[in-house]
Amino acid sequence: MLWFGISVPLVFVGSYFGYKKPAPDDPVRTNKIPRQIPEQARPVARARGQQGVAGLCNTLVDFS
Repeated sequence: MLWFGISVPLVFVGSYFGYKKPAPDDPVRTNKIPRQIPEQARPVARARGQQGVAGLCNTLVDFS
């Protein structure tokens, strides 16, 4: 009940004041001509798989 009494009104008040403010300008000057980003080598693909296995093991240990 406390969440509805405090957080929900703050969300609506914040969105009201947020929409009334003008949109901010870009903090830097951007170039009109887009540049191509070179393709990156992906050596972290194996590490990602290991992180997934480690995360699964941690989850199983936590809930056991």
